[in-house]
Amino acid sequence: MKDEMKPENWPAWATESVEVVEANPAWSLQAQEEIRQLSGLLQGLDMYTFEHIGSTSIPGLPAKPIIDLMGEVKSWNGMHLIAEWLNPLGWNYVPPELDVRL
Repeated sequence: MKDEMKPENWPAWATESVEVVEANPAWSLQAQEEIRQLSGLLQGLDMYTFEHIGSTSIPGLPAKPIIDLMGEVKSWNGMHLIAEWLNPLGWNYVPPELDVRL
């Protein structure tokens, strides 16, 4: 297994440049649709709730046009399985260490 803390193993989105755009009222609807899809995909994997977080979740705030979602899990033990399911679909798991939230 590769060490996610080493910069050479970071996903492209972790180091690419960021563009901030004007607020888009559709971001909330996009997040709701993604949450609906994730809830179905991860049914039975100890996922509880999902939340739209980050700058796109604040109405009227200019932001990078990326919908950030956070899911509540029963325990960290299943995170790698959940990440394996979602990675092929374009989702990225950000471990707390990489996100600097220890």
